[in-house]
Amino acid sequence: MTIRNNRLIKTPWDIKKIKETAIIISSCFSLLQKKIRAGISSREINVYIDNFIRRCGAFPSFPEIKNFPGAAAISINEELVHGVPTDRILQNGDLVSIDIGAKKNDYYADAAVTFPVGEVSAEKKNLLKAGAEALQAGLKEMRPGCQINRA
Repeated sequence: MTIRNNRLIKTPWDIKKIKETAIIISSCFSLLQKKIRAGISSREINVYIDNFIRRCGAFPSFPEIKNFPGAAAISINEELVHGVPTDRILQNGDLVSIDIGAKKNDYYADAAVTFPVGEVSAEKKNLLKAGAEALQAGLKEMRPGCQINRA
């Protein structure tokens, strides 16, 4: 990484390493699509995520952040972001948001996905649709040199 105009610039090597970590998270989400179902607890989902990340040669990064007690932040329905995994059982009609952070070879990646559990209401389907549309709109604006962390 280099600093130019007070901005941290990732080199092609950095981007390659970040991508390797991101692929682990993406693969985990792909497998979670089959695991998310009524009757499973957020704690069980967390254990699955932790084991998967470690089997891939990476480490969950959230425990490094103020000792967060999970490999993933898991929020169900009305719970706000960064929910702590618990014994709460997913029910048909729930929405479960899962935020995963991982570190491999000192490179981090982080992503979040919201999954429907079974059949969800029209209102929840609309919420998922709006979120997907917002993501696509944001991705359309991405380009080299685009600053995404304006404060």
